[in-house]
Amino acid sequence: MENTVKIGTHSNEAYVDRVKSFHGGDAPGVILGGIMVQECLDRLPGGILVDAICETRYCLPDAIQLLTPCTTGNGRLRVLDFGRFALCLFDKHTGEGIRVFVDAQKAAPWKEFHDWYLQQVPRKEQDEDVLLAQIREAGPCLLGTTPVKLKPRFIGEKDRGAMGVCPLCREGFPSFDGAFCRACQGETPYEAALRASADSAQSVPIPPAAAGTDWVHENEAAVAIAQAMAGEGIAIQLPPREGKVNLTAGTAGLLVVDVDRLEAFNLVPGVMCASRHTASVMSEKRVVAGTRAIPLYLSRAAFRDAMSVLSDGPLFHIRPLRPARVGILVTGTELFLGQVEDRFIPIIRNKVEFFGCTVVKTLIVADDRAAIRQGVKDLLDAGAELLVTTAGLSVDPDDVTRQGLEDAGATELLYGAAILPGAMTLLARIGAARIIGVPACGLYHRRTSFDLILPRLLAGIDPTRRELARFGHGAICLECHHCAFPKCPFGK
Repeated sequence: MENTVKIGTHSNEAYVDRVKSFHGGDAPGVILGGIMVQECLDRLPGGILVDAICETRYCLPDAIQLLTPCTTGNGRLRVLDFGRFALCLFDKHTGEGIRVFVDAQKAAPWKEFHDWYLQQVPRKEQDEDVLLAQIREAGPCLLGTTPVKLKPRFIGEKDRGAMGVCPLCREGFPSFDGAFCRACQGETPYEAALRASADSAQSVPIPPAAAGTDWVHENEAAVAIAQAMAGEGIAIQLPPREGKVNLTAGTAGLLVVDVDRLEAFNLVPGVMCASRHTASVMSEKRVVAGTRAIPLYLSRAAFRDAMSVLSDGPLFHIRPLRPARVGILVTGTELFLGQVEDRFIPIIRNKVEFFGCTVVKTLIVADDRAAIRQGVKDLLDAGAELLVTTAGLSVDPDDVTRQGLEDAGATELLYGAAILPGAMTLLARIGAARIIGVPACGLYHRRTSFDLILPRLLAGIDPTRRELARFGHGAICLECHHCAFPKCPFGK
C-alpha cells in the first residue's frame, strides 16, 4: 500500500495518524479495516446512501465509523458479532452491496499477518512493525469480496419500539425487553447496584415496634401480593403462615398463568412465587401456586416494586371447561367399506366424555373430498360445536381430510404441532365450531396431542402457531409402561 493510496478522504499516513489518535495506538485491525472499507466503496456505484454491517465487534467497527457516515449511534451500522473479520456496505434502499472479508488462504504467504489474524502467536511475541508493513504491502491482496443482497429485515431503519419505565430502577427502557429492563433482570455490569438491590430485601433484626413505614412484615406483604395475583376462579388460603400464602382453585377448570409476568415478579429481590404449569386441569380447592416474602421484614421499596409488577392484573385465573357437543368424523375407505374395524370412535368418545362432553353424532366416510365435506355438514347440522376428525392427515395422495375440510368451509387452519405423538395435528374452525384433526397415532398411543389440546379448546382457548411451536419444549411422551398422565412431564 503506497503512500499515494487514499483511504476514504485520507492519505495512508493521515489515516494511520487518525487511527492512532482515535484508537490510542497503531491498531492493525483498524488500519486493515480502512483498506476493507475502501475496497467496498471502490466496488459500489457512486451517489448512493450506504448502511453497514460488521461481523465482529473488534477494531473493524472503528474503521467503518471513521470512514463512513455509518455509526452505531445513528443506527446505520449494525454489529452482528459472528467473530468473522468481515464487513458489508450496501445500498440502504435496495439492500444490494459488497461484502469484504479476510481470505485466510490469500493471507497464508504473509506469515506475520497470518499468525496475527489466526491468533497463533501471543501478542507480546508479535513483531508489530513487520505486521504493519505486511498489511501495507499486501493490502487488498489479503481480502476476498462478494456481491450480496441483504434480507428485508436488515434494510431500512429499525423501529426501536415503545418505551416503558422499569419498576425497579425507574429508568426508561425498550418495552419488548419484558416487565423490567435487562439490567434489572441481572445483566447489569455493576456489582454495587446488584448488592444494593439485594440488600434492600434482606432480613434485618428490626423489632416490630421499630419497623415503622420503611418495612413491611412478611405476612402483610404475602397477603397483599397474593390478593393482587389472584384472578377469576382463584381463592386465597388465609391466614398466612410464616410469610407464605397459597392460592387454590376456587372452581374446577383450566389454570391459566401469565408466565412472562410471573418470571418478572420473581426477579424482584425479596419475594417469590411458584406455581403449577399453565394449562393444568385443576379440580376445586387444589393448590395452584404459593407466594411469600422471603425476609421477615421486606423493605417498602421492594414491596412497591413487587406490587408494581402486579399492577397490570392478576397472574393466575381459572377458565371453566365448558362441555361441548361433539361430532366425530372418521375417514378411511377401508373403514367405510367395513374391511377394517373402527377403533377411533370409542377412543375419542372416552376422552371427550371424561370432560363431560356429549357425542351428538359419529360418521365414517371414505377418503373422498366430497364425502368429507358432506360429513362435516351433517355433523354441524346435528349441533356439533367441536368436530373431531381422525386420520387422513399425512401427505399420502389418498389422505384428503385437510382438503375436504377446506371444501366444507374450514378457516384459520393450522397444520402441524411440535408434539410427539401428534406432529400432524390439525386445528381449524367453521364459524363458531372448532375442529381438531387427530392423526393416526391416536390409535396406537394412549396420550397424544389431542390430550394436550382438548382441555384448551373446552376452556375457549384457541392455540396459536407460536403456542403449537412452544409445545416442543416438553411435549414428547415417554410412553411409560404405567401411564400416569397428567402427573408426568408430557406437555410441560
